[in-house]
Amino acid sequence: SVTGGFRATRLSTVPGPSEVCRAGYINHANEGKIATLGGAAEAIAEHGAVSGSVAQAMAEGALEKSGATYALATTGIAGPGGGSAAKPVGTAYLALAGGGETLVRHLFFPTDRETFTQLAAQNALNLLRVRLASDCREHSRLPECCVYSRLNAPIGSDLKTAASTVDASLCEAR
Repeated sequence: SVTGGFRATRLSTVPGPSEVCRAGYINHANEGKIATLGGAAEAIAEHGAVSGSVAQAMAEGALEKSGATYALATTGIAGPGGGSAAKPVGTAYLALAGGGETLVRHLFFPTDRETFTQLAAQNALNLLRVRLASDCREHSRLPECCVYSRLNAPIGSDLKTAASTVDASLCEAR
């Protein structure tokens, strides 16, 4: 919720996003998180909307709803208001569900709202990129996996350039 679609924007800046992105959900309000992603209600009630439990529930709900292989979720406090002593402005939780597990990361970016959004989105995409690279190496699926290197590509890069600049070792095995 905290990236406001910036992850999808990052994927859309290079050709072929439909090859790697099945669905996307932008849910800022708790009601949207619950209605769209299912199991977040209990986590929100117990831990608040900005928590590792909610990020996990959102990622797992998105995975189930979309039928994708992996799902990312972000929740956080971009500011300038909304923070507390326990959860200050700059708090972010990222979750990646897929492959029978969900990874959750707690990060802190004490910066302006725009930079916070970019950092949260890029760190989430990088979490997925690292997981995909690991899976590709583990299952010897390097050629098909080169497409996923785009996740860390500079805006405006084409797929071939993105793959060669981000993780050349994946594509060298082609």
